[in-house]
Amino acid sequence: MKRGVLLLGVLFSASSYGQDLFGNNKEAYVLMPAETISSGMVEAIDISMNGRYVIFQQRSIPKPEDILGYNPSLPAEWNIYDRTTKKVIHPKLPAGIVGLTVLGDSRHAFVFGREDTDPQGFYDLQTGTITATHLKTEDFTYSGDEAFAPFVVTQHRGDKTFIITRPDGASMTVELPAKTRVLQPMQAPNGTLRFHTMRQADPTEFGTLTVRIADGQTTYEKVTRDAYLQSLNSGGQDWKFMSERDSSLSFVKLMAEQTDKPKAKEKQDIPEKARLGLSDAHERFSPDNSYVVYLDAGALLLREIKPIDAAEAKKLFAAAMKKKALMDAKQTALAMMMYAADMDDVMPGQEGWDSKVMPYIKDSDVLKNFTYTFNGGNLANVSDPASTQLGYVMGPGGRAVAYVDGHVKWIPNP
Repeated sequence: MKRGVLLLGVLFSASSYGQDLFGNNKEAYVLMPAETISSGMVEAIDISMNGRYVIFQQRSIPKPEDILGYNPSLPAEWNIYDRTTKKVIHPKLPAGIVGLTVLGDSRHAFVFGREDTDPQGFYDLQTGTITATHLKTEDFTYSGDEAFAPFVVTQHRGDKTFIITRPDGASMTVELPAKTRVLQPMQAPNGTLRFHTMRQADPTEFGTLTVRIADGQTTYEKVTRDAYLQSLNSGGQDWKFMSERDSSLSFVKLMAEQTDKPKAKEKQDIPEKARLGLSDAHERFSPDNSYVVYLDAGALLLREIKPIDAAEAKKLFAAAMKKKALMDAKQTALAMMMYAADMDDVMPGQEGWDSKVMPYIKDSDVLKNFTYTFNGGNLANVSDPASTQLGYVMGPGGRAVAYVDGHVKWIPNP
């Protein structure tokens, strides 16, 4: 484990000065280098519950002008990226398929067209075979995305029955109390299925419907509105990460804690968030919280999210920030020396020094963290350049000091 932590530290500190690291003082994570899945006009991204498959739709780009914007008339194809084999599969689906929803068993997907007369059925992600169905897609109330309930549910409004259809094509018709609408399923004991329900009444009646799989026998139980809402919030995916927009960029951070009382902001020793990509990244996190897929500059990318010991992360981040401070100070010192070389060995004065030096440095943001302490003037008048400070960049526990001769030294805080 220690060896793995150190390896992660080398990866993030060497590549981006710790900007791929995020978390809080208790838990920390690092975004690993991006893995390219595909490029082009990608949309409709989905991930299987076990994280093995990334499903996406991609439109071809036959003309250069189509790159400038979304064109729904362009032909679109479904693609399946298998993380086990690291290959993109191009499933052979019938013409007219516009929807592909992965089921909770991580093996099947329900595919369907625009009209109920179009091809539809359960597509096996591993074998590529399709089990045909004939369901009314406008009647869908649940699309099978929970791991404990890999089936689809349809109910036509006003009907006193609903239909449960399994990936093998078998279906069960279940009787309902009058004016009852079935909603998403809940975890239930073996041999039964349990559903949230709403019944048209005054006021609206909330309930649960338990279905015995063996024979379809049902048991209906009325519940309070509060109990109904609580049960809705108690299930579902345990998401650990979330995305955040900041100007033109998107970031990844830990999911905010749910608490009634606001807490004082804790001092962070590592970044709260890590940069992911541009603001239109359309990121999707895997259900097992092990990676994120997103769009960036026309490519569909995947980055694993690895846990790292929080105490070790603080040390690695401090070391990375120290390295960055030293490099920023060095770049600024070199830029100033180039400026002086063009100005007959005269350094700029305090006023407007940064705008004068800016043309000599590649990244002007480096100058923002540099504190210029030299008063300017002819370098020939400096008796000891190696001990005369140009300025410094603050870092964790000290500062990176640049000297008139161009060398940089780290000086710890007293």
